[in-house]
Amino acid sequence: TRHQVYTGFRSRLGGRIATGFFSIIVYGLLLIWLFAMLTLVIPCMSVYILKSRCDEAFPESIDSVEQTSPPIVSCLTPGSYGIPVPKQKPDVKICQDRFKELCTLTDRSYRYIGALVGSFLVVMGLIHFLCSLVANYAHIKDGRKLCDYEEAICEEIETSKLNHG
Repeated sequence: TRHQVYTGFRSRLGGRIATGFFSIIVYGLLLIWLFAMLTLVIPCMSVYILKSRCDEAFPESIDSVEQTSPPIVSCLTPGSYGIPVPKQKPDVKICQDRFKELCTLTDRSYRYIGALVGSFLVVMGLIHFLCSLVANYAHIKDGRKLCDYEEAICEEIETSKLNHG
C-alpha cells in the first residue's frame, strides 16, 4: 500500500510540481538577499574607511599635554576616495566641525557589519535549502526508475532461485 501510494504517477507529479514551485520561490528569494548583501558591502567599506580616517584625525589621547596642543586641521576630500566631485566645485572639502559630525556616524558601523553578516547567513541558508530542493526533485524524478530497477533485480533473483532449486 505505501509502495503503491508513493510510487504512483499522480503523487510523483504532485511532488515534482511542489518541489519545482518552491525551488523557483527560493531562487527568487536568493537573488533578492544576494542583492541586499552586495548592497550592504558598500556602506560597510565606506564606514570602515571613514572610521580609520576619523581615528587618524581625532586620536583619543589620555595625556593632558597632548590635549593642549593646537588642533590638527582635518579635512575629508571626497575626490580622494573615488567619489565624483562636480566641476563647479572642485575644492569640496569637509573640515573640522562637519568632519567631526560625520565621524559620529561611525558609531553605527557595527549595525552595518551585523546586517552584512546576517544577510550572508541568510544567503548561505537559502543556498543550502535550494540544493536540498533540487536534490529532492531529482530523487522524485528518478524514483520510479529506481523502483522498476529494484523490482527487476528481485524478479531476477527469484527466477535464478527457481532455475537452480
